[in-house]
Amino acid sequence: MSDCLHPANCHRNEHTRAGIVFVLGMLILLGTPSVQAQDPPSCPALLEGAAASFNTGRFQEAIDQAWTCLQQGNPVDAERQAALLVQGRATFFMGRKDDAGEMLRTLFLQYPNLVLDEAGEIAPFLAFAQTIQESVGQPEEPDSSMELALASSEVIPLPSGPDSENIPVDPNVVLEAHEVDVIPLPVGGRGAILRYVTYPDEAKANGKEGYVLVRFVVDPQGQPQEVKVMRGLGFGCDEIAVKAIQTTRFTPGTQGGQAVSVKMLMSVPFFNPR
Repeated sequence: MSDCLHPANCHRNEHTRAGIVFVLGMLILLGTPSVQAQDPPSCPALLEGAAASFNTGRFQEAIDQAWTCLQQGNPVDAERQAALLVQGRATFFMGRKDDAGEMLRTLFLQYPNLVLDEAGEIAPFLAFAQTIQESVGQPEEPDSSMELALASSEVIPLPSGPDSENIPVDPNVVLEAHEVDVIPLPVGGRGAILRYVTYPDEAKANGKEGYVLVRFVVDPQGQPQEVKVMRGLGFGCDEIAVKAIQTTRFTPGTQGGQAVSVKMLMSVPFFNPR
């Protein structure tokens, strides 16, 4: 005898079928994003996002987007210039002029003939950047005199022949990220750092959100050293950011095929999960 001869059973079966249809529908909807593989954002897209972030006052987001372009986007020269300029501009308007000056010196040392957009640039930053550019100056032409070179005790003769590309790097030298062939990256990606990041109750109680900017050195073994907060949030966030960096293992940076120590600058996010 069919259950639907009993009204209670018919009502129950209708609810069961409706529940099954709902669950199947949700599985299809939720499963769709995981099936569609998404390519990582390109450098132009990241730079466009960085410009939008800067224009709405989200300076740290602009820095992060430009940094991602430099690290993962394989930028061409024009994109690299734009990314470094965004970082310097955003850092300047965050009130960290010393850090902005370092970033701009890096830019002008790499691209000494870079022409700033005087019409489109913001006046206070333009004046600051031009001062930095003038202080860097044009690189001097190398002296071709062998006698002058031999007279200097600081000159280290470079090897010639098939091994000339494998010049050993002084292991005691700490290089900037832009100076190495391969920059250090967290093993497992940025998520490897974020797994150690928890939003502290004290920050939640005070409504404090944002980014902690951390400077550190990745040694040739991939271990972070000299971890220091450059711009903190307080309320327990700074300590968690330092611990997260210290706990993370990195792939070593390399120069000429040799692992070297590299200075790094990274932001750690702290936002209230809602």
